[in-house]
Amino acid sequence: MGTRLAAEPDLAGRLVPDASPAHAGQLLTTYARAAHHPAFRGRLDAHLTALCVHHHDTLTLPAIEVATQVEAPAPLIDALRQLTTNPATPNELLITMADRLPLASHNLAEWATELTG
Repeated sequence: MGTRLAAEPDLAGRLVPDASPAHAGQLLTTYARAAHHPAFRGRLDAHLTALCVHHHDTLTLPAIEVATQVEAPAPLIDALRQLTTNPATPNELLITMADRLPLASHNLAEWATELTG
């Protein structure tokens, strides 16, 4: 999967518009795991972050959930951080993001402080 994503960076983006929240979560989980694979050494990270930012309407809430479950959530957290710090991000989305924060998450702790601080 990682080889295909590396060769065709827009592949995942073509799948997003028709994705249900569950499928979006599966897509992000698969992509994050591929990005973490030693064969790619971070080459997919920027693509994953950009995917989440570009398709924030569909992927923001699944990204919060997936970031708590994968071994290497940095590209997802980078996307969440970009959305949080972007003045163009609607307040409604920021409120929804804060409402979706888990009660406890080591992976999201620093970003959660930024979001709610």
